[in-house]
Amino acid sequence: MGLPNQGNILRGNWGQDVIVRGGINVMPSTAQVFYVGPTQTNDKGDLRSRSFATVDQALNACIHDRGDVVRLRPGYTENISASGWLNCKRGVRIEGMGTGTLRPTLTWNVAGSTLTGLAANMQLDNLNLFLCPGAGTVSVTTAIVITAAGVIISNCQVRMSFSATSLATTGITWGTGADDCLFINNEVWGIIAGTPTNALIISAAILRWKCINNKMGVALSATTVGVISFTAAALDVLISYNSIDQLLANSTVALNGFAGVGGVVEYNGLGIQNATGAATAIGVPGNWKMIQNFATVPGKAGLIVGTVSG
Repeated sequence: MGLPNQGNILRGNWGQDVIVRGGINVMPSTAQVFYVGPTQTNDKGDLRSRSFATVDQALNACIHDRGDVVRLRPGYTENISASGWLNCKRGVRIEGMGTGTLRPTLTWNVAGSTLTGLAANMQLDNLNLFLCPGAGTVSVTTAIVITAAGVIISNCQVRMSFSATSLATTGITWGTGADDCLFINNEVWGIIAGTPTNALIISAAILRWKCINNKMGVALSATTVGVISFTAAALDVLISYNSIDQLLANSTVALNGFAGVGGVVEYNGLGIQNATGAATAIGVPGNWKMIQNFATVPGKAGLIVGTVSG
């Protein structure tokens, strides 16, 4: 005799065990892995049934907070529309398979392209996030807006501009609700001829925003705007071990804080293009504790940024 309430166990559509109790299917609590992109010739029934044509279709199969993973096959490409993804689920990791030029690519291809519905604790990992197309005349207004807690963007290549006519006016914005978010191990770049207004902007008084070990080189439209800019007094911020270069001619600021902003800014290398002024390459540091941040101008060694504690 079985244990009380044990029920019968059947094999489900995606290869997982489905417990049947009293005629009701109870989905498993274990994380599932789904795939996006063309199925391979050696994909058999179970794997083929877990493959989808688009990210949004795969997200629709996920369950909130189960730890599901959506894997994008090497070379997969997808355009982000004005509606973005409609089926985002909490705790889902979207990861690219492949390295180098085989890394999957998401392209924001029209002015209204935007991704605004990322759910809490989602992760985008190992992707090309091309926030503007590689040709044509397209100014993407706002590419990604994050308003959920715990969202991670990691190991991605983020393209801000491809030409003077193909660019993202604003790249990524963290707004109200985006506490405990992490931006780590990414490359953010744009050509000098393309000049977005903002690359990374923190627009609300969020908590514990972390930016760690990223390489950034972007020419923005104004000399006093940083590649990272705060427009609100975010608290307990950590900006650590980044290379941040504002490539616009005569730029004077690489990182912009805000009155009242707090946290730690440590071990960053900052670049400006003005002939002098490296020691003030962090604008409006607020209440940040700054530890060994060095800024450079072209052809010169770096100077420590800020006033030394006394």
